[in-house]
Amino acid sequence: MANQKGHTGIYMLIVISVLLILSLLLIFQHNKPAILILSFAGCALYSIMGIIHHKKESRLNFEIGLEYTLVGTFAFLLLFVAILL
Repeated sequence: MANQKGHTGIYMLIVISVLLILSLLLIFQHNKPAILILSFAGCALYSIMGIIHHKKESRLNFEIGLEYTLVGTFAFLLLFVAILL
């Protein structure tokens, strides 16, 4: 967190991606397959961006990568079940 200027590009990518996914969710709100795909994309974005962030900070290790992967997976599974009900 000491070098905030280096994070601007990543933060902008995250904000733009989240806004795009939310916009598409509103557009396809009655299309369950599209919502599942967008939910997967959002969870994958979370996992990938978290891993990239820690890699750039030279703090990435197995536990951090596993944590981001598991949280993204569990979030998608929760959304999957909620969308299908």
